Amino acid sequence: MCGIYGYIGLENDDVLKKMSETLRHRGPDAFGFWSDAVDKIHLGQNRLSIIDLSISAKQPLFNEDGSVVLVFNGEIYNFQELRTELLAKGHIFKSQTDSEVLVHLYEEEGTNMLQRIRGMFAFAIYDRNKKQLFVARDHFGIKPFYFFSNNNHFAFASEMKALQQHPAVEFLVNPKAVLDHLSFLWCPFPKTMASDVMKLEPGTAMILEGATIVKKWNFYDVPYTGKYSSMTEAEAVEELDKLMEASIAEQLVSDVPLGIFLSGGVDSSLIAAYVRKLRKDQPLKAFTIDIQGADMEGNPNDLPYARKVAKDLNIDLEEIIVTPNEILKHLEELTYILDEPLADPAAVNVLLITKIAREKGFIVLLSGAGGDDIFSGYRRHQAMQLDQKLFKLPAFSRKMMEAIGKNIPIVHPKIRKARKYLQHFGATLNDRLVSYYYWMDEVSSKQLLTPSFKEKLKEYSSLKNLELAFEHIPNEKEPLNKMLYLETKFFLVDHNLNYSDKMSMYNSIETRVPFLDYRIANFAASLPVELKLKDGQAKYILKKVAEKYLDKDIIYRKKTGFGAPLRQWIKNDFQPLFEKYLNKKIMEKHGVFNHDAVWKMIKDNASGKSDSAYSIFSVICISIWMDRFEKK
Repeated sequence: MCGIYGYIGLENDDVLKKMSETLRHRGPDAFGFWSDAVDKIHLGQNRLSIIDLSISAKQPLFNEDGSVVLVFNGEIYNFQELRTELLAKGHIFKSQTDSEVLVHLYEEEGTNMLQRIRGMFAFAIYDRNKKQLFVARDHFGIKPFYFFSNNNHFAFASEMKALQQHPAVEFLVNPKAVLDHLSFLWCPFPKTMASDVMKLEPGTAMILEGATIVKKWNFYDVPYTGKYSSMTEAEAVEELDKLMEASIAEQLVSDVPLGIFLSGGVDSSLIAAYVRKLRKDQPLKAFTIDIQGADMEGNPNDLPYARKVAKDLNIDLEEIIVTPNEILKHLEELTYILDEPLADPAAVNVLLITKIAREKGFIVLLSGAGGDDIFSGYRRHQAMQLDQKLFKLPAFSRKMMEAIGKNIPIVHPKIRKARKYLQHFGATLNDRLVSYYYWMDEVSSKQLLTPSFKEKLKEYSSLKNLELAFEHIPNEKEPLNKMLYLETKFFLVDHNLNYSDKMSMYNSIETRVPFLDYRIANFAASLPVELKLKDGQAKYILKKVAEKYLDKDIIYRKKTGFGAPLRQWIKNDFQPLFEKYLNKKIMEKHGVFNHDAVWKMIKDNASGKSDSAYSIFSVICISIWMDRFEKK
């Protein structure tokens, strides 16, 4: 796990050194540079040592004759079997690290190597003979890869902030990304908030010659084909059990201490149970958070369940006790750490947990991220299942229910959820599926913008843009699977995985996500939908597997979020942020938000006329991004 960076087109390596300093948190153990003045290519890596802690594993890494150069961020979980195969073919290794496998695998198979590796990765390989740069990002986008490209320059980095060091990158605000963030709280790839910086799509690779991208292709996509397995429920449980254990066994390989994120939900609890099974008598450590004195907005407290799981599995549980004010004070730095204005305070929980984990000497943590996205664990999936019954109503009836929903007063969390459910109830099926990701519809979002900024968005729709993804799965007709495709393709990578990586790596912690093994995702995609969401029971098949390892009161309980009481904070504690980032002078300087419209939203939220806390937070995060990232 590391930070990688590089560029083509500049003659000197001064920018490389500045990028390294910016990403030092991602690799505090070592750093290394390589440049070719003739080809004007420069590569660098900051290393967080996980496998093979010796100096021989320092990057950049080379093949035997120095013609192949690698910088790599991530872990290759099947590296041992690949290494054995490559040794038998005569390749010479200088280290025991998984990274070096990529160098020799490229020698052997070229870009076809992507079909052979399991893991989380973002890498750049320079072939000095072909004078080509080969870059790739893992199947699910677990590891980040930002890049800038024009006719004369190409630059990339694990974090967007490192690209601020490159003189050709302008960091002008991207109007489409602003609308996406207001609509969804996150921005679907390849866009970022900077018009000239992009995110490489998950499961995608590129070839460059000089600074020109000559080939770009997708080497993996979750296979929603419209065809489903005929295996019985019992057979599916047995197969998933084997796949989960195999994934976790591979991800336990580490030369540094390894722990577990344990929220008390079924996903993290099941991972903890497998770790206990695989490490029968070894001491295990898990970390959870206890937000004291907070109103969790109608959601149950996870902490008692985390305690029970830890006790049942004989795991030492570190409870990180914080007050809402302690979380609140980190919100302003959130956007800079994340590179993107993700308006979700849950990210701070990961920041605080990994800070303590690092102080306790743990360098790797296993996370339950991804379970909801591939096995159907979100409330919106259950709501969508209800849609399939109510969509039998005539369109005019659904439009009437939508109109009624807009006028329901918000007096309770359940009422708020009902009102949100009825929004866009009269839409077409595909529009309805995408609308579940809305926090604010596009009409309302655009009302927050200045007329001149709004003019730049005349032809753009966040909803329609996201809906284009369905073209990649033309044979999939099941609404649930179409929604799960959006989860894994966008929400997971651009929201959950983004903050999991950035927050943990800020504290020099590697987070591993065993659910996101492509073997598990392929299996889940092949299952009939009733084995994922059955009679309103989310993650049905996963919970059947969990019954082998966990008590039913852990498995079958109300879902809660890994979050924070944002609505309470917006009303009571955000005044200093309002004054700093939403004053008229600052807003006129940026020219993005309409001061009067934003403050009307704040007042309507305070009075209970609207439920706009997350939208207000999104406006603040976007304003912070402009303050920290826009070139002055």
